[in-house]
Amino acid sequence: MRPKSFTILTFLLLFSAVAFTQSRQIQLRPDSRLSNSIKINQIELFPNPASDFIFVKIKDSNLSDVKIELRSMIGNRLTIDIEKVGINQYRIPLKNFATGYYFVVVKDEFSRFNKAYKILKK
Repeated sequence: MRPKSFTILTFLLLFSAVAFTQSRQIQLRPDSRLSNSIKINQIELFPNPASDFIFVKIKDSNLSDVKIELRSMIGNRLTIDIEKVGINQYRIPLKNFATGYYFVVVKDEFSRFNKAYKILKK
């Protein structure tokens, strides 16, 4: 095959695979036997905007070893002293940081959970 025809064939295969996956609709029905065992990681950050502290609350979680990071808007990791204030509740001090937007990254390596939340420090 020529390189041009190979490129066109590759594009058509990828396009058809994407179209096939988008056209399939999966409907999940709640199963009473499984509803108690399924956990969704609900993470709340408050207050937002914050001035001195921000609280992270994790509910309905299957996370085992939670790590929380604070990152600048360009992705630099900032040093913070996280205080655990309750079961799955943490307090992050923001008092010594400049006004602006930051990312709070909540991650767990065991379950491969990794999510960033944008906050405003005023």
